[in-house]
Amino acid sequence: MLDTVIIGAGPAGLAAGIYAARAELSHVVLESGLMSGGQIINTSEVDNYPGLPMKSGFELSESFREHAERLGVKVKAATVDKIIDQGKTKLVVTDEGNYVTKAVIIATGADHAKLG
Repeated sequence: MLDTVIIGAGPAGLAAGIYAARAELSHVVLESGLMSGGQIINTSEVDNYPGLPMKSGFELSESFREHAERLGVKVKAATVDKIIDQGKTKLVVTDEGNYVTKAVIIATGADHAKLG
């Protein structure tokens, strides 16, 4: 039984993981992609993030992940198939196993709209 399962390892998911780790909550961050970081990894330069002038999105996402790992955030590769609400608990079903948790944070980000 975990306190929280966080779905998505972009900036929001890793931030949620950092808060969970600092609060000493049992947790896991699930990432379905090959790399954590979200859409920002595809950005060639980020120059509007306070305190971190002129970084590539890839560098920034690496910093997010390093910060999270340093604080003990647990990130696992898994694709979530479904979430079953069991009242006070939730069952998160993934291709790598199931997790029973008190709370689920969905931080799956967004995709760019594709022109037809």
